[in-house]
Amino acid sequence: MFKNIALIIFLMCSPSLCGAYENGNNMSTDTKLLHRAFDNQMLSLKVMMSKLRELLYSLNDIKELESAGLPHRDAELMYSTLLAKITQTKNQTLSLITAL
Repeated sequence: MFKNIALIIFLMCSPSLCGAYENGNNMSTDTKLLHRAFDNQMLSLKVMMSKLRELLYSLNDIKELESAGLPHRDAELMYSTLLAKITQTKNQTLSLITAL
């Protein structure tokens, strides 16, 4: 699971995945629409990465809650539910990267 997350983080830190944009007014309408669609997908990817990062930090919060007195059974339930959400978000992020 964490290898895939590391791949996602690496891809977010790398330069633009589509190469350099053309500058100037000579771009066709189709090219401009493609660039806008790509920009929207990249923005969606950044949001998904932020959400995934937040979910990973929440795993530590559950451990802290358990050490503060939350019953182990409740902590395990919260932990397994959070892991399922992390897996779902990771899969959505990977499919978004594949679409790019």
